[in-house]
Amino acid sequence: MKSRRVLVGLVAVSALLCSLGVARGQGTAELPADWGAAWQKPPAQLRPLQIVHGVPAQQANDAGMAAFKELGLGGIVCNVDFNQYMVSQAHWETLVAAVEACRKAGLVVWIYDEDGYPSAAAGGLVLKKDPAYEALALTYDPSRPEPFGLRPAYEHTHASNNYYAARRYPNLIDEQAIRCFIEVTHQAYWDRLKDYFGTTIQAFFTDMQSWQHP
Repeated sequence: MKSRRVLVGLVAVSALLCSLGVARGQGTAELPADWGAAWQKPPAQLRPLQIVHGVPAQQANDAGMAAFKELGLGGIVCNVDFNQYMVSQAHWETLVAAVEACRKAGLVVWIYDEDGYPSAAAGGLVLKKDPAYEALALTYDPSRPEPFGLRPAYEHTHASNNYYAARRYPNLIDEQAIRCFIEVTHQAYWDRLKDYFGTTIQAFFTDMQSWQHP
């Protein structure tokens, strides 16, 4: 999905530049003077970001993050390591060190908010908090007195067929389930990295929430 959005963006920019180029050839328009400078040396927020799922401890330092800048990247999309997801103090310390190094290097950070995908499960921690938060499917059995019913939406859904991890998934229209996800994930990042939000940390990357289609 991200690559598709990037491609669409590049096509749109190319079309705009071509149209302006044609107009300039006709003597009716020219590129704004500051566009050329920005194109030659774009700011960090307009450069590609490298996804790093769990910055290695040996890279979570000034030299490790500066290496991304030397490649022409604007920053990283990162998360606390998937191993012992959200619960390892050592992994949190590594992430904080990496974000601080990004701040020093002038790099942008986006926080990836899931263990794999789709977002909202917190790597299974949401349903561990309360199994009642699981997504539900409407069933129909004409042989029963009440033919309509509800069951957990797992078998024959995206949750059971997800190639990253077959795991049960929370109900996206259950307010309490989503509040739990935010508290377990987003709040945890805020608690440890709040000094960087709005400056170095500019966004959360939330990855393809699932509506549990097969």
